[in-house]
Amino acid sequence: MNDTLRRALDTGRDLTRRLIERADRLHPAALVVLVAVLLAVGYGAGVVLVAAAMAVVTAVAALLKAGAVLIAGWLFVRLVYRLAAQVPTRAAP
Repeated sequence: MNDTLRRALDTGRDLTRRLIERADRLHPAALVVLVAVLLAVGYGAGVVLVAAAMAVVTAVAALLKAGAVLIAGWLFVRLVYRLAAQVPTRAAP
């Protein structure tokens, strides 16, 4: 895992260096377009990641709510049975 992360970071760093070297040779208008594309892609990726994280958090919250409802229901049923066991019954004649 650590090696994979290090390789990914090294690859990202190398790609960034190459992009910056090539951007130095670009026409100013092409450089503006490149910056706009990079911002759009980066922003889009950020939105997707945030949406995915929110979906995971929402799913975990739903599971917690469902668990709380199930536990509360189980405790309520136990309480009803306990109370019903305390009610005196009439003896058969």
